[in-house]
Amino acid sequence: MASIAGLVAADNHEDANGHGSLIEVASFPDRLLTGIAVSGDERIFVNFPRFPWAVPIDVSVAEVTEDGSITPYPNASWNQGQWNSKNKEWTGDVPAEQFVGVQSVHVEPEAPNTLWVLDTGNPKFEAIVEGGPKLVRIDLERDEVVDAHHFSPEITPTPNGAAYLNDVRVDVEHGVAYLTESELGALVAVDLETGEDRRIMDDWSELTTRPVIGIVMHNSLLEPVRSRHRYSSYSIYCDSHARRSSIASSPSFVIA
Repeated sequence: MASIAGLVAADNHEDANGHGSLIEVASFPDRLLTGIAVSGDERIFVNFPRFPWAVPIDVSVAEVTEDGSITPYPNASWNQGQWNSKNKEWTGDVPAEQFVGVQSVHVEPEAPNTLWVLDTGNPKFEAIVEGGPKLVRIDLERDEVVDAHHFSPEITPTPNGAAYLNDVRVDVEHGVAYLTESELGALVAVDLETGEDRRIMDDWSELTTRPVIGIVMHNSLLEPVRSRHRYSSYSIYCDSHARRSSIASSPSFVIA
């Protein structure tokens, strides 16, 4: 379980009523986090996004240490650089080798020693930084980046606003990564062996919300409210045993 303020974990002890207890693992009162990942040996990793409503960040991906503090991961170099909103430019050295706007970190149970980092390359939803959108694979045994798949403008287009890669799941058995793109609404599939990627399900209504929201209260439909925001596919879950993926948006849900 996670909140904006920090991380909590359930222990294995139960009270007299058979309820487990929660233990605070870390607290981030001044930070917003959108990703949490736990490795096979219970190392904890988090990411902090570059959102327009969040405080400026000095680290994008970090490992949570035993005392609850954080260490830039895999090193300080990948976490250097800042986004200049006024000039719409990245102030780091090489955005292809730095975290520009990380939205998600993930560890697959079938590959517990690999950390996947999804970089939107779109800080504060303001622009796509060249070399920024990428899926980074980190070997947790060596604490090193072993691969970074960079996405082309065809995968992260910028019509009527920039695309935003949101979540990732990996089919370890078949070597395919599946990502959601939540700003325009689509899925992205990446063949991890060949590096081939493709954008699919563009403009599918199942991956986007309706512009008008109807609210039901006491069995009565209230006056429809027109939503100010368009939420598209943002989460994806992969069931390797059932060999299917689930894509969740609000309020739509689809099995692919």
